Amino acid sequence: MRRVILLEDDPRTRASLAAELRDDGLEVAAFASTEEAASELQPGRRIDLLLADVRLPGASGIELVRSLAGEGRLPPTIVISGEATISETVEALRLG
Repeated sequence: MRRVILLEDDPRTRASLAAELRDDGLEVAAFASTEEAASELQPGRRIDLLLADVRLPGASGIELVRSLAGEGRLPPTIVISGEATISETVEALRLG
């Protein structure tokens, strides 16, 4: 089963996305922040897809992507946002 890490601070959006992904047969670990997900983001943990909101409490989704990419362990990633700025969008694209 494919394993998805979902980072979304809005509880309704997080629950809705997690339910949709589970309905599609994916294993989902959903968190409100990168700090909550820290144990799941450790080296050696299998992540088939990272679905991360741009704006999160604490470290942002962009900061997380930058960190994982810098360590050479960025999984396939989708960055989402309901209110990203142009600069955040450009940064997400630049990071791949």
